[in-house]
Amino acid sequence: MNTETISSHEPVFANKKVATNMPFFDGTTLIFCQSAEASHANIKTTGTIWKRIGRNKALAERLKNLPRSQKVTYRAWKLAYCNWQDKTVNAITTGLPANVSERSPVFYREGDTVHLSFISGVPTSGGFRYRLYTCSGPDLAHLDTPQPVSKPPLFFGFVGPHHICWGAGNIVQLAEKATGNTFRLKTGFYRVASVNFLAENPAKLLITGLIDKEFRCQTVLYDLATGNVSQVSVGGPVYKSSMHGSHLVFAQRQDEGFEERELYHGECVLSPSTIQISKE
Repeated sequence: MNTETISSHEPVFANKKVATNMPFFDGTTLIFCQSAEASHANIKTTGTIWKRIGRNKALAERLKNLPRSQKVTYRAWKLAYCNWQDKTVNAITTGLPANVSERSPVFYREGDTVHLSFISGVPTSGGFRYRLYTCSGPDLAHLDTPQPVSKPPLFFGFVGPHHICWGAGNIVQLAEKATGNTFRLKTGFYRVASVNFLAENPAKLLITGLIDKEFRCQTVLYDLATGNVSQVSVGGPVYKSSMHGSHLVFAQRQDEGFEERELYHGECVLSPSTIQISKE
């Protein structure tokens, strides 16, 4: 169900021929995910029914045509970046297999070093199982080999200058890098889809979530310091995005194709949000 609304905002790339998604913008450099076409995987079906079939010959005969696998369609997103001024796209080489999806990139600079994190995974019988990865280097063209961060299975996450974030469902987990202290944010979303931070103020989080089972989305800006929650809009609901000042880069669905999204940008509006977020 398409609940996103195209406004007067402009595409980031004038002639981009591939799908683009999941941006992160620091005012100078844009990092994002791109994909030329959808991918497919055959996943072995699992469940208690197969154990019952193994013990019951009559049931095995009755269900002999039960499919042993299912075809799953997904996007094997790959990381890329560009300078905001010239928009020349450069791929980021992670060394991960071509069929692996690389998602939700964020980065920050620390002296002469840039630190990148992203989540990555492939479809399984239990859905996507992602791991959080991080790598560093003098610039985005010269990064070391990504290393997994030791966290439980997750659906979203990042490594920022002050926090490590991970989570699934409607719970956002955060660990303070300086102290090791952990806390969690319980959101009013049906399910959280992505979380990143503002490059100019890492204590503020952009959280995109589904507000119901109809897959209607909304993005909010959450201030870790004050607990304030603001809805982010661009003439309609915002999907995965990145904010710098009042400038927003966000993903917009283009047609009925699978995850056919394109990055747009322009000014955004903040307003009081009905989404409740409690710190625990």
